[in-house]
Amino acid sequence: IHQYRKKVLVSTFTREATHEITQNSLGARLKWKNYWTEADDQSPWSQTRIVYSGINNSYNYSGKDATQDSRVHTSMIQDKILDDWSLQHQTTFNIEDEHKIQAGLELQHLGLSFKDRRILEDSFLVFDELRPEQMFLPTIFVQDEWKPLDGTLSVRFGSRYTYLHSSNNKHLLEPRLTVRYFLQDHWTVRASAGKYYQQLRRASYNNDLG
Repeated sequence: IHQYRKKVLVSTFTREATHEITQNSLGARLKWKNYWTEADDQSPWSQTRIVYSGINNSYNYSGKDATQDSRVHTSMIQDKILDDWSLQHQTTFNIEDEHKIQAGLELQHLGLSFKDRRILEDSFLVFDELRPEQMFLPTIFVQDEWKPLDGTLSVRFGSRYTYLHSSNNKHLLEPRLTVRYFLQDHWTVRASAGKYYQQLRRASYNNDLG
């Protein structure tokens, strides 16, 4: 749990304005690990996790604009909420001491909402909207890791497949490769290549009040 808050007061000859930004973050994880047989280096084992992360970003504005003829009070509240739920399961098969295969499944649900409310002299303005977006991403993956040369070299290759269930259904394939070479106990050379997709996009909004 984490909270960040900042409040700024700006005052000029014609305007008094208060800006306040509040961000609340919450994360939680529940993990369960199970060995298929006795807990040793050669036993296959599975791991299941339930993960949640959420962010609530709120911006509040309150201002008074004064002229010779009038004094207008305006306020605005903008809320952006992100919820991320995922169920992750993976199984590791130890083929040999220096060779293992991993496979797994992940079910992820992303939710994003944006609300903008503006009030002018205790009456709502026209600009008041709520844009919720939902996204469901089932993913399967498999990877193979082996360590030749007496364990000084590690090669891991595999791929992920994701079905993007949204307004535009897509099939995403993400091949990946990682090579590590252990020079000494505290020195490692690593090279990675792969294809990655970012599922979230930036939600743009108008803030013409400063």
